[in-house]
Amino acid sequence: MTNLVGRETELDAVRAEMAQVQAGRGRAVLVEGPPGIGKTSLLDVIAQLCELAGFRVLRGAAEQLEHRLHFAAVGSCLGLDAEDRPAEVEPVARLLRPVRGAETPAVAELNRMVTAAILDAVQQWCADTPVALLIDDIQWSDSATKTVLHRLGALAAELPLLLVCARRPLPCDEDLTRLLASLHSRDTKTIALCELDADAAHRLVEQLVGGPPGATLTPVIASAGGNPFCLHEVAAALDRDRMVTLSSGLAELADGEAWSRLPRSLNSAIFQRLDVVSDATKDVLRMAAVLRGSFTGAELAAVTERPMLELSGLVQDAVAIGMLRESAGRLDFRHDLIREALLEDLPNGVRKALHSHVGERLATAGLPPERVAPHLTAGGSLNNVTIRWLQDCADDLITRAPEEATDLLGAAARQVGSAEPIGSSLRFQHTRALLRSGRAEQAQKSAKHALRANREPELTGPLWWLLTQAHTRAGQLEAAVANAQHALATVALSPVEQGRFHGLIAHASVLRGDVGTAEAHALRAIHIGGTFQDAYALASGNVALGSVRFIETRFEEAWRLSRRSLAAWGGEESKADPTLGVRVIEGMALQELDRQAEAEESLSAGLRSTEKHGSTHQSWYRLVRAQVRFAQGEWDNCLTDVRAGLSKTDRLGLAPALRCVAAIVAVHRDDPAPAMPPKTPLQEGVSPYYDWLRSWARVLVLERGGDRDGAIEACSAAFARHGWANRVMTHHLYPDFVRLAHDAARPDLIQQIRGNAERRAATTPTPWATGIRDLIHGTAEGSTEFLQAAANAFRAGEHTLLHGYAMEQAAVLLAQRGDAAAAADALGQAICAYRQLGADWDVDRADGRLRMLGIRRARGKRRGADRPMTGWSALTPSEQRVAALVVKGLGNAEIAKRLYISPRTVQTHVSNILHKLDVRSRVEIAVLAATQNPGEQRG
Repeated sequence: MTNLVGRETELDAVRAEMAQVQAGRGRAVLVEGPPGIGKTSLLDVIAQLCELAGFRVLRGAAEQLEHRLHFAAVGSCLGLDAEDRPAEVEPVARLLRPVRGAETPAVAELNRMVTAAILDAVQQWCADTPVALLIDDIQWSDSATKTVLHRLGALAAELPLLLVCARRPLPCDEDLTRLLASLHSRDTKTIALCELDADAAHRLVEQLVGGPPGATLTPVIASAGGNPFCLHEVAAALDRDRMVTLSSGLAELADGEAWSRLPRSLNSAIFQRLDVVSDATKDVLRMAAVLRGSFTGAELAAVTERPMLELSGLVQDAVAIGMLRESAGRLDFRHDLIREALLEDLPNGVRKALHSHVGERLATAGLPPERVAPHLTAGGSLNNVTIRWLQDCADDLITRAPEEATDLLGAAARQVGSAEPIGSSLRFQHTRALLRSGRAEQAQKSAKHALRANREPELTGPLWWLLTQAHTRAGQLEAAVANAQHALATVALSPVEQGRFHGLIAHASVLRGDVGTAEAHALRAIHIGGTFQDAYALASGNVALGSVRFIETRFEEAWRLSRRSLAAWGGEESKADPTLGVRVIEGMALQELDRQAEAEESLSAGLRSTEKHGSTHQSWYRLVRAQVRFAQGEWDNCLTDVRAGLSKTDRLGLAPALRCVAAIVAVHRDDPAPAMPPKTPLQEGVSPYYDWLRSWARVLVLERGGDRDGAIEACSAAFARHGWANRVMTHHLYPDFVRLAHDAARPDLIQQIRGNAERRAATTPTPWATGIRDLIHGTAEGSTEFLQAAANAFRAGEHTLLHGYAMEQAAVLLAQRGDAAAAADALGQAICAYRQLGADWDVDRADGRLRMLGIRRARGKRRGADRPMTGWSALTPSEQRVAALVVKGLGNAEIAKRLYISPRTVQTHVSNILHKLDVRSRVEIAVLAATQNPGEQRG
């Protein structure tokens, strides 16, 4: 075990954090301090302590030159570049280094996928043993690594995870500031390393020089200012020049002149080490400093252009004087300050030229493009060799380092100009890089310029495809369709390219509400895709046609077409293009077929796929699943989906619809009044198709506020509005509209919707549709028999809220007939249904309607009052299911798969469980469960 002098208090704090992790409650530690203060040395000792305690140790560091290379820093912890990397990180490696030619999502989507895969790997490790993830120099870390650290910090409380991050005070960009705020908000332990006090500094020097410092050595120690690295350098200078002698058991300066020969600055101390080596060794060290990070002997040989035998001796000299160190077959500087001193000694022009040289030599040696690109960027110039290299490896570079690729390909295209054939290829790849980086509007400009300057006919079709994709990703559907139609009409496209353009037009036309155009192009895409076996054309055509059939209320066909779309990818959902949202259509069709459990399963599978493989449709999945969960009475999970959907980038304009779902739940629960949904229809993105949700939420908010006439007007306006979504989906407003129209004595309004409800029930005879039909018929005709039939249908379909609606309306009719006993019984059944859901407003509304008819019941407890605040009985049904799986030892990822919910939802439930049970770890949940009787556990 390394003896770290003067850091006993800090190590005690670390041991205390480790003890909490071993007890099952993860912790995060932030180590801060200036350069040379001992952050890396402290991390070394923490790693040793964790290994001795049985932790799995993941150790890495950020490199300044790699700050634009996504996941570079956290990848060094995971061993992504190691030949024997752990099996758990293979999914991460496949995402970051896909097979050449494979479709890859945009950067934002890919980053979410990789982040999810990393979290999954960490959770797998944590299921077996405590894990310590130690990462140094996070001030240089890339933005994707900072996101991973934020997510790990949020997960730490639920896992046996010790997260230790070390940083210098500067630089501190906005991303790092947000990460630090996130970590501090979660009770992160901060260890601020200060200068060693005089006693500790003397003890350190005593170790280094072989004896306790005497009077003549004391001022020398003081000159280092308590900085451990400076003390090491001073001690090395004393030893190198034999300026210390042992006298009477004390270490003293050998003579009075020794003080004048000591280095006066840290840099001078570093350069004094070079005095004893050859100029060749100095040149090798300067080139090594330009390389940055750790490197192999072969890489150093490539950039220095020296024979390996000669280089071996020079490296040994550098190791002998304490400049370099070797670990696991790689070389690195003993401290970053040494590398920085060597770089600062180089004039800026020389440093840039060396970066260009290093980049060219590494490219020639065949190193991965993400290792080469930062040097070419830092060098600021390209030559014929590096431009050719850039053209050859553009696919890999765009996938692994899109920002670097964007800069280099743009520079290369400008340097080559329009006349050279290679320029067309570079402009095409530059457009791809922009699109891959999520810069859709810049990609549009680049694609248009590339088309004007194109000299390669085979690139014309792909460039039009990129332009169309750029408009689609920017949400500019009309422009996307126009460009696709232009390409089909004027460009010599291959059959496969034609099929894909037809599929894209069909998909975009559905989103625009142009059903006729969507069907025509969907059929063309399906025909071409089937003829030439192109998965994209088949999938996009089938999902678009399925959407058309949904609009036509042919839900069974819509479901079957969505299944064909998935089958087009060979049954492997991981291959599917997530931007098509196949599972959205399948889930919507299953919901309308009243197959709610299957709908949730499908949407959950689709959501997992989008989170893993990337998609702009994550908010859409959340919205549709929130509707399904509302219908199932799973209102907590419904709101979890709403919150998760609102946290995503809203390219489809679904935030207003998500807020409407939250408002509907809030009204039923009688929670504080949500914001009144707008009176004007939703217009942004896909939101127009969910304007019926706005109308529904508005109706309920107005009714709860006592404005029955306003609620009826809002309903009527929704029914009168043109558009397929209103025609297909406003059936969900019928139960509330019927109640409002009955209480307003407006049977004419009920008759307006009666025919539609009967047709829906005839074509789709599900419990939901037949229940709606019978609810309307029973209310219109004053028939309690039909209302009871409606209640039975809703109960069979597990529509608890609607079962309560039917029984409430039956109670009203029975009371109006004077059958008080039967009315009270029906009211009781309605109240029972509402209380199962925590629908306090519905309880009060039903009570109020029947009280006006002379029917009263004993007031029961409201939601929350009949459930304890703490203990097993305080857990909701969803939390009870999660707790049961926690007790069985399942991790968050496994629970999410078992319950078809996201890991983030599981995390929320686990946090609530810990709070309600007043425990601090998953282990304590299991221990507490063993002491409870089964009845108490069930609540």
